[in-house]
Amino acid sequence: MKFLPDKGFMGVVYKVDCIYSIDQNRFKDSIIKKEQYLQKRLELLQLANEKEENAKQLRRKASIK
Repeated sequence: MKFLPDKGFMGVVYKVDCIYSIDQNRFKDSIIKKEQYLQKRLELLQLANEKEENAKQLRRKASIK
């Protein structure tokens, strides 16, 4: 990491390393929970987009005379 000149990035790396060092299991669990939350949110957004597209198609079919 020494080759990276960005001190802000190094600060973040240092903080994450400190948090990890304090309680590895808790850190790991919090990362897993966040990833699961983001995955579920992505799935729900994809489902919403699919349903919106289906609704558009149904509206087009309904307007055909």
